[in-house]
Amino acid sequence: MPANLLFILLLGLQGLFFWFLVAQSRVPVGHDGFHIFTMQYFFLNNAVVHGEVPQWMPFMTHGTTATWWYSVQGVCGLLTNALFHCAELIRNTNFLGLYYASMFLDELLLLVGTWLLAKRFFSSPLTILFVCVSVLGSSIWATQPYFNFYHFYTLPLIIYFIHRLLDEGRWLYLFFAAHLFGMQIITSDAYVIPLVSMVVAMYFLFYALCDFKQVAGQVRNLKFDRRFYGAFLGSIFSMAMVGLILKAGMDPQLVNFNHGRGTEGAVPLNVFLTYSAGTGGIEWRDLILRFSPGADSTLYIGFLSLAFIVIGFLRNLNPSSKHIACLVLFLLIFSASTVVSVLFYYVWPLMKYFRHLALVSPVAKFFVCFLAGFGLDYILTRNPQDKTFRWIMTMLALGMGFLSVYLWDLATHRGLLQAIPALVSKVGLLLFIKPFEHPTLLRSQFEQSAFYAFWAALLLLSLVWIRRDSLRLFLFVGLLVFHIFDVYGYKFFEYKMRTMALSPQQKQLCRFQKIPYSPRRGLASPEVIKRMMIAKDTYKKTVSSYWGLHTFTFFDPLQTPLITYNWQIPFGDMLRAFEKQSIRNKQEPPASYVPDWRLLNFPVQNIPARKIAGADEDKVQFFRNVHFGPSDDAIAECLASPSYKGNLVFASDARASGKLDCHDAATVAGDERLHLPYQVLDYSANRIKLQADVSAMDPVWMMYSDAWHPLWQATINAQPTPIYKANLSYKAVLLNPGSNTVEFIFKSSYINWLQKYFGWSALFWILAIIFLAVRLCLGLGSQQAVRTRG
Repeated sequence: MPANLLFILLLGLQGLFFWFLVAQSRVPVGHDGFHIFTMQYFFLNNAVVHGEVPQWMPFMTHGTTATWWYSVQGVCGLLTNALFHCAELIRNTNFLGLYYASMFLDELLLLVGTWLLAKRFFSSPLTILFVCVSVLGSSIWATQPYFNFYHFYTLPLIIYFIHRLLDEGRWLYLFFAAHLFGMQIITSDAYVIPLVSMVVAMYFLFYALCDFKQVAGQVRNLKFDRRFYGAFLGSIFSMAMVGLILKAGMDPQLVNFNHGRGTEGAVPLNVFLTYSAGTGGIEWRDLILRFSPGADSTLYIGFLSLAFIVIGFLRNLNPSSKHIACLVLFLLIFSASTVVSVLFYYVWPLMKYFRHLALVSPVAKFFVCFLAGFGLDYILTRNPQDKTFRWIMTMLALGMGFLSVYLWDLATHRGLLQAIPALVSKVGLLLFIKPFEHPTLLRSQFEQSAFYAFWAALLLLSLVWIRRDSLRLFLFVGLLVFHIFDVYGYKFFEYKMRTMALSPQQKQLCRFQKIPYSPRRGLASPEVIKRMMIAKDTYKKTVSSYWGLHTFTFFDPLQTPLITYNWQIPFGDMLRAFEKQSIRNKQEPPASYVPDWRLLNFPVQNIPARKIAGADEDKVQFFRNVHFGPSDDAIAECLASPSYKGNLVFASDARASGKLDCHDAATVAGDERLHLPYQVLDYSANRIKLQADVSAMDPVWMMYSDAWHPLWQATINAQPTPIYKANLSYKAVLLNPGSNTVEFIFKSSYINWLQKYFGWSALFWILAIIFLAVRLCLGLGSQQAVRTRG
């Protein structure tokens, strides 16, 4: 069958899979998958309804900046970034379909890159299809898009571009590889920089060592002319943009107490080697179980792949393919907390920021799929009369048969089925998916695993005994059909467990809508409660939930039971003050922070704190006066006073003269609070506009209980006005007598420019991916395998 028809077949299979997800209105069941879903909705919803990309997140820790990760849409993917420039066109669509369209394009990038890279090594379209099915079918990103998908989804195309550079000497491919590497940042996190750069570098190092003469000849043929300088400067520009991304998130007002990290983001060596306790190879149990209980990685690539990997290692490695085996071995050693891990921790740039060492395994899995392809390629081209071949195949078939018996025993052994959840948790696998704990489901899954292992054994035996060429052709087609059913059956099962179907009413909540304003923290409207029920239902199936959830529910809490590890420094200072801690030590979190659970509590028993934070009073508050302090320490002393009732506002101003007398109980206990009518006219992520009437002849101060930041700007009746930091954390402005239209706007022209750059770059890569996919569908641009046959 022509290669283009096989590509179309796989593309159709991908379309069927995403049709299943959209038709059933499925959403990820918590963990990083639902986190990305909620954050994408928040960003795109604000762009569609309010006409701007969020740079501020009002529903998280009383307001916080979008970190570098969010400020350039590190959770949004290629399609979402491109849609920011034409958000008006999707106003009447449902986000759920756009979310899966975005993931479809990201998987298409992986498919196109894998197909093009596989064509370098395999002359048979059947082998190329086999490898692509293994890669796509095992990439289960529902609960963990970052490590189980985004860490390697651009790798094949980046490597392919560099190969094209060496083959053809066209420097444009260097720019493509560098720019695509830079674009990977917008769909991943900072960890991807050291990991992907290391994998690409080690790939071509082993490539050069294993086939030195060919690579040396390719390098000598490169011409360092003006095209080189153009591509080099373009690549430097792309890397500079990555640097600007990182700089955009270095907000001096933001503190980060992420578990296992220092405040600057780096991890110590012991955390680097042991975080998530999943090293040592235990994560590879997926290969023989056809079952992936962990939330962060799925490594099953098909039972036939297991046999073909052995054949590839034993019979079909040569100078043009050994480098992949070397790379797999290196990644396995690197991910196992060895001396190699320690070496690269110290010598590789930015590796000190990489924490999830065990989750290098999905990257290794990608290249393991190519090793399986080498095995199938050997079978397709070798004489079935070869005695050594027949002996190896017979032993592999027997081994697969024993595996089938073992899996059947798991399915029928009641005590072992009940012990598996506890066993999994004891070996340190991160985040066991709760639906997998049910014994009936486990039994059914292991029965299916035994079934597929049994038929894999029969097919391997058939390769030994069927020798007629005409029958062998049907056998190879049967192998591919079986492999597709095996791997994609596993994929459908995993997604059914890792996603949840929404009701028609719940799906309607995924439409774009105006962000509601809550006058007080902790209040939830009926619509917000409905959105919270979706989140509650998803998180019933995992043990991990993040503060980003509130950006989807539009719930503005006083405190949250969700994982929280960064907030604005002024907000933390206010908590320290109410908890009678020193605010000078920024390296230690507030006393209310629970590091083991990554929870940031609020002193809910402190009535003055509740008033100031907008729980017992509205978030928009009015006062007759404001008391200026020369330092934050002076203000902290007043807030910590037992006489303070929460009815005074203290503002930071280094120009203030004198000293606040916080020991004067009568002064601190004073009540200068006013209750004036006001109306919120407009509200979005980056701004709030309200109207307040001051009937008195004297000016009145207004405090808004949303975190202070120097990038906030304010206008009163369209005239700029200064913003003061109130009570260490919030914002205060001075109102004039009469009608006041007050608008707070959070805006960074620097981040706006970055958003536009990455939006247009995302559109370029979407068009490039579609262009390459169309060419493959039409059978254009075919490239013969370049590896030397052994």
